[in-house]
Amino acid sequence: MHVWGRAEGSGKWPSRFPVASLGAVVLAVAAGMGIFVFSMAAVWTPLQRYYWGQYTASEMFRGQGNFRLLAAVDRRGQHRLDIDADVVPVITPNQQPGQRQVIPFALSAQGRQRGAVGLTIDPARYESTRAHQILAECF
Repeated sequence: MHVWGRAEGSGKWPSRFPVASLGAVVLAVAAGMGIFVFSMAAVWTPLQRYYWGQYTASEMFRGQGNFRLLAAVDRRGQHRLDIDADVVPVITPNQQPGQRQVIPFALSAQGRQRGAVGLTIDPARYESTRAHQILAECF
């Protein structure tokens, strides 16, 4: 029999259960991370990846919060929340401090057909539950 702290039991776990449990936790975390990375790269749209940080913040933090929503602007100056069909991703240069916010999207042909003439980022202050509902439409 091995007793923790005695010479004959030194360097050994008191039982095999903690080692197996620790291994299972490590494998579960690795599998979860793998699924997340795969989903982000292969399943999610560019607009979903863009909103991921704000979406998780709206779930984790309660109360009022500042959110930056990508909006399509029509000829009359009206703004509406973009959908995946409105935008296509573009490669943007590195943004310098103090520069206007660079939007990593351009209007798609379908977005122009729907009446949009430009894109803008609308800063908005929402209750986190309302922001979560709005952003959930993207997911």
